[in-house]
Amino acid sequence: MNWLSDYDKDNGTSRLATHNNLPAEFINKEYIDNHLCIVMGAGKAAITHHEAALQHYYNYLCAARLSKYKQIHHSPKLNTAIEKNTKARTALKYLSKSLRLFIYENATSLRDEILLRNGGELGLRTRENLGLLLNDFDFGGKKEQGLKSLWLEMQANKEKRSFRYLLQGQYTKGAQGRGGKSREIFIPRHLLQMYKRYFERERPTTIANRLLVNNAANANGTPIKTNKGSDVFARLRDVAMEKQYNGSEAADIQMLEAGHTYHCLRHSFATDKFVQFCNEDGTPIEEASSDSRAFLRVARLMGHSLNAKTTASYIQLALDKQSIEKKVE
Repeated sequence: MNWLSDYDKDNGTSRLATHNNLPAEFINKEYIDNHLCIVMGAGKAAITHHEAALQHYYNYLCAARLSKYKQIHHSPKLNTAIEKNTKARTALKYLSKSLRLFIYENATSLRDEILLRNGGELGLRTRENLGLLLNDFDFGGKKEQGLKSLWLEMQANKEKRSFRYLLQGQYTKGAQGRGGKSREIFIPRHLLQMYKRYFERERPTTIANRLLVNNAANANGTPIKTNKGSDVFARLRDVAMEKQYNGSEAADIQMLEAGHTYHCLRHSFATDKFVQFCNEDGTPIEEASSDSRAFLRVARLMGHSLNAKTTASYIQLALDKQSIEKKVE
């Protein structure tokens, strides 16, 4: 439903309101084949789960006489791609700093570079890019600074290197489609300057309060969709991979893989922070536990619960990071 809502915004349609009567061909081709298989790189298990859920849902609508019977399935032509996606999930979730810079360099617009850097330098999920607001806002009875206020602060304080911004829970990941935890993010000066350049030079004129908007002719100035970061990463990953594998550029650093996704940028940011915090505390990575200060700091920074398995995975990713850096050396 979230995908269909974004599809409506991008294409000026209202299919969400009549989703019960969507043709099976549209669901199968646009959502399962194009979005899940090709854009999101979903593997066999994910495709099976989505197909089963949609089939059960439309069976229910059919039984309630709210829809005609539909057969939900992916195209057999994509079986090979799905198998590759399934194997690609074994790709290491950590991207080295040099590889991240190489990916950023392939962006063709400031907006797309910002989307990528927000994942790799702030640890944002793709949907959390919508939470960057221009104007000040009220939260919990307190006035919080929007980006325009942070730009003024940046101009007034030439020495300040990092700027606090409150990412509201309505834009973060929560259970069953609801908002998640609000959390503080700390925007580096160079990234905040990039936001300002984008706003002044590239961003279409619009009354939208969100920093990042569409520039396509049919959606000019409307907020980007929730998975825009994933779409941009997938496109630039393929461009960068081709350059690496044909030896024309960056063949001497960590190699990109088809299984790498936008979310790997977030994992990489968190891993770097975990290593930094361990070094600051003098704690060997392999000895860090779930009650260590480094572990707890990363959990808060990423908006995880303190017992999250995802946070624990950064211990192994930190060891993988060291292995990658030794190979490059």
